[in-house]
Amino acid sequence: MLAYFTVEEVAQKSGLNGDQVLRLGMSGTLAFSVLEHAPKNYEEVSELESEGGRTIVRTKKNETLVFASGNGPALKLKYIGPEDVINVVTNDAPNRKTLVRALYETRERDPKKGKWFENNPWRVSLDDLVVSSEEWELFSKGEGKKLKQYLPLPTPEKVTLPWLFKNLPVGTWMLIAGIAFSIFSSGVYFSKTQLYQEITQTLEPASVQKSEPNQ
Repeated sequence: MLAYFTVEEVAQKSGLNGDQVLRLGMSGTLAFSVLEHAPKNYEEVSELESEGGRTIVRTKKNETLVFASGNGPALKLKYIGPEDVINVVTNDAPNRKTLVRALYETRERDPKKGKWFENNPWRVSLDDLVVSSEEWELFSKGEGKKLKQYLPLPTPEKVTLPWLFKNLPVGTWMLIAGIAFSIFSSGVYFSKTQLYQEITQTLEPASVQKSEPNQ
């Protein structure tokens, strides 16, 4: 069974956003694939307006005649190289596709195990990039584990001390302890100042003197 994930699905599974997933493919950390399907049979109809205001209908057809089908499936996943991923991402624009001249059978992108398109390159857009299920499994068990330290912590429904002890790093606790100690030291120092003494005397209630009744 042909199983693969889109860039958006990989982002949801990994906790990253789409741009971060694409950068993994551009660096070669995550191997992207495209769907190879043949033959490509289609009819494209477009309307153009001439200088005289007339509407011209143009029909474009692409048909491939197959005499004998191959042993493999009609729809296949083929890997593309990081440099092609970079071209696809940086060339992303409406109605534009990047020309890819090599599709590989394996994630190692071995030139001896691939298909080259010299005169008729494969046309790939950003939406065509996918990640095979095998590649995702390999990534999640390897390089994917290192990404967890860069992901933000999920916000709990209720912040408790056990959650804080489990998720906050030691450095954060040391910072909190340092801030608390600084506040305490500042309070002790301020309590010994003349200003503090004057403030406390001002806030003390005035003493009431009892007068003796007249005899």
